[in-house]
Amino acid sequence: MRARTDGVRSLMYETARYVDLAASSKPASRVADILTPLVKLNASEYANQCAYDCIQVHGGSGFMKEYACERLYRDARILSIYEGTSQLQVVAALKGIASGAYLKQIESYDARVSAALGTTPDAVQEKCLGTLRQATVLYNRFYEMATVDGTTSERFEHCTRALTEVLSYIIMGYLLLLDSHRDARFLKSCQYFVRESIGQASRHVAELENC
Repeated sequence: MRARTDGVRSLMYETARYVDLAASSKPASRVADILTPLVKLNASEYANQCAYDCIQVHGGSGFMKEYACERLYRDARILSIYEGTSQLQVVAALKGIASGAYLKQIESYDARVSAALGTTPDAVQEKCLGTLRQATVLYNRFYEMATVDGTTSERFEHCTRALTEVLSYIIMGYLLLLDSHRDARFLKSCQYFVRESIGQASRHVAELENC
């Protein structure tokens, strides 16, 4: 729950920064456009997942009105519906996926992380960066396999949610890696997204190879 909260908070701050810059910068406006559906999708879904886990942690008391988590669970459900459902956020992200805009943004994050870590990075941070780069390569492979019959194929439509989720893991991993350079407390949350990015990307590639 902590890792998801840290990750989506970093993504929200990053999106808000580009939204603020968008009024005077077309490049910033384009980045804001591609990050907005990601933050809406993940913030809504993570709110539901974290509220669900909170109920589980509380056990039989979790759904009783004496505890705040039952109200949070009910309130969280609407977040993935109004202002665009989660499915519509995936559709909104497809333009950035197809155009390669997300990959360009990932490249910029990679450069920022490399510059921040310098020539003598912490061993854990260096490992996280290497794994995120591997996950990006696997994501490219996943995209190529998903679009082998074109972006209108049934295979691609089946993969759109997974493509969006893997991208989200990679981007939040990079953002948390930057955060961990400023505050080491974010490193554990970063490791969660690094594991998810490489694990999910590997799994989806393996599934398509077996199709």
